[in-house]
Amino acid sequence: MRQTCPVGGDENDLPATIQWCDGVVRLIDQRRLPEELVFVETATVDELCEAIRTLAIRGAPALGAAGAFGVALAACSGEDVDDAARRLIGTRPTAVNLRWGVERVLEAVDPLTEAIAVAAEDGARNRCLGQLGASLLPTHARVLTHCNTGSLACVEYGTALGVIRAAHESGKVVSVWVGRDPTCAPRQSAHGVGASSVGNTGDHPRRRSCRISDGPR
Repeated sequence: MRQTCPVGGDENDLPATIQWCDGVVRLIDQRRLPEELVFVETATVDELCEAIRTLAIRGAPALGAAGAFGVALAACSGEDVDDAARRLIGTRPTAVNLRWGVERVLEAVDPLTEAIAVAAEDGARNRCLGQLGASLLPTHARVLTHCNTGSLACVEYGTALGVIRAAHESGKVVSVWVGRDPTCAPRQSAHGVGASSVGNTGDHPRRRSCRISDGPR
């Protein structure tokens, strides 16, 4: 597993959580958030399995894409795809989306094209969900959220936080509380990936129209 250097620069948005990049699966290392933005490039199925197992990538939609890309990685590198599928699913046996992504690409004629389609469809669905949800929020909204529902839980954009993001992009003023939830995975709530997702929503809402707190007091 190759780890890239921390990325600085534009803080307005997060890049894709997971993507295919020149024969490797490139993903944001969520274990390092929120202190730094670091990418991991997995060149083998074993490396990707380790990233999933150790929560470098997490969130149901993101795991679906990880499973899809894992099978594509096996196919492109000449590994046994059935064995790769078994190992990928075994990293998180209860993760429904992970199994779905694996099985969908396993049945495809062109695994890589199908895996890329899985990722693209996730982004499109999330943007549609965000727009529909944003229409339900008032112009000045106060929203309580918790856990991992932003772009880091998906390939991009986010599910529940995608609604907040779309509302912000439409000019609405949104105050967001990121709750502390003891049932969340490590570093996943107010001081981890949840806060990172809110803090990187659109046009840097910390300075514009989205105020962030670590929960009602």
